[in-house]
Amino acid sequence: MSIRIIPRLDIKGPNLVKGIQLEGLRVLGKPWDFAYKYYQEGADELIYIDVVASLYGRNNLSEIVKKTAEKIFIPLTVGGGLKSIEDIKQILRAGADKVAINTAAVVVSEPFLANFTISAEGIVLVINSASSNSSICGLQKFAPTPSADLAASTTAG
Repeated sequence: MSIRIIPRLDIKGPNLVKGIQLEGLRVLGKPWDFAYKYYQEGADELIYIDVVASLYGRNNLSEIVKKTAEKIFIPLTVGGGLKSIEDIKQILRAGADKVAINTAAVVVSEPFLANFTISAEGIVLVINSASSNSSICGLQKFAPTPSADLAASTTAG
């Protein structure tokens, strides 16, 4: 088995940010510049996550994804603020290869993941687990095992 390098780049607004457990975020620069650097250095894939999208109820990654897709030619997974099938389609049209779902998987009232007509390779359920006892999915807390069971029972990868 070979090791794959998949950097996760945290986005807040139009900027790449760095922080410790989402506290004290500081701006590092434009995401597409860092994505291109990782691409040049041999990253196998990239992940963009808007770390505050659900908190602010926004979905503004399309332009960032478009600019990034023009510069890199490796798979790009995008998450944050995707709360509908239309949001997902928009991000995929902008240039993302996959989407990452967190809050919408448990907060949106429609059977969100089960009704999505994309292959398991194209949608990822994000489980942020601070310990073996809790998983933070957006603004709600869940046990990690049921969260993983949710992913396994749907088309999510």
